[in-house]
Amino acid sequence: MVFQSGVAVVVCLIPASATLLWGSWAVRRSPEQQLLWVAGGTLMRMGLVIGIGLACYYTFIDLRCDSFWIWLLIYYLVTLALEMVLLVNRPEVNKTQS
Repeated sequence: MVFQSGVAVVVCLIPASATLLWGSWAVRRSPEQQLLWVAGGTLMRMGLVIGIGLACYYTFIDLRCDSFWIWLLIYYLVTLALEMVLLVNRPEVNKTQS
């Protein structure tokens, strides 16, 4: 159970950190770049999490159970919410909207 949770959090943190960096860059750009980040970041994050999750699922025998996918879904949603909170509460975003 701990192994499954640990792998799931690492699998979710890799794409989350990449999209967070991309998002912090895109928030200072044009609205078109921001739209690209929203669409592309969502697809990139989801694709990487599912792809890496499948690779781990088929590589490690301990991960071949439903609880691994449940942990993956939980950590995916938590990292997504955390990323949105971090990006929305940035001082540059709040200054441009005022």
